[in-house]
Amino acid sequence: MISHKQFEFFRGDQLLGTVVVERLSFPWTIGKLSPAPPYETVRHLFDEAWNSSIAEDWDRCDPILEEIENPGLTLRDTETNEVHSILGFHCNGTEFHWLEDAGPSNE
Repeated sequence: MISHKQFEFFRGDQLLGTVVVERLSFPWTIGKLSPAPPYETVRHLFDEAWNSSIAEDWDRCDPILEEIENPGLTLRDTETNEVHSILGFHCNGTEFHWLEDAGPSNE
């Protein structure tokens, strides 16, 4: 991925925002999230997941991550329309780190 590449961030079929790649820190890609209005309905989940992971409270964090990930998290490349599945993520405010599948899905 190239710095400043732009993706639309989806949870299921709901657009949560746009992510612009800022840098790579193998194996993570790090970008800035510009939330769309629907993000506000799940922001508390992302905040709780972040806070519980920082506290290393995995008994609290894991169910929250499952709830976030349950409908599926994807990124759609705004140039190519390729859809990439997210395998793992961290979100702290507007800083978004993610691991993605090796190739695009056919969604």
